[in-house]
Amino acid sequence: MNTIGVDFGRNNVKAFLYYQEAAQQGDTAAQNNLGIMYANGWGVEQDYEEAVKWFQKAAEQGHAEAQDNLRRYRTETATID
Repeated sequence: MNTIGVDFGRNNVKAFLYYQEAAQQGDTAAQNNLGIMYANGWGVEQDYEEAVKWFQKAAEQGHAEAQDNLRRYRTETATID
């Protein structure tokens, strides 16, 4: 995952920890990436509620990709439930 200019190779745990720290400091790209990691179970146990939480935080601050991810996630999970 290399979405904000950081190359972690295949180390998803390291990437998760990096994004988590940046997300907690308000970085919207990191919040979106953390949502993606939770949604897919990359570097962390898969957790859809946490994914939505981070997509929502970024989306509320105007992050367009997070808004799309949130909309897509809600549409996809609505058909699963």
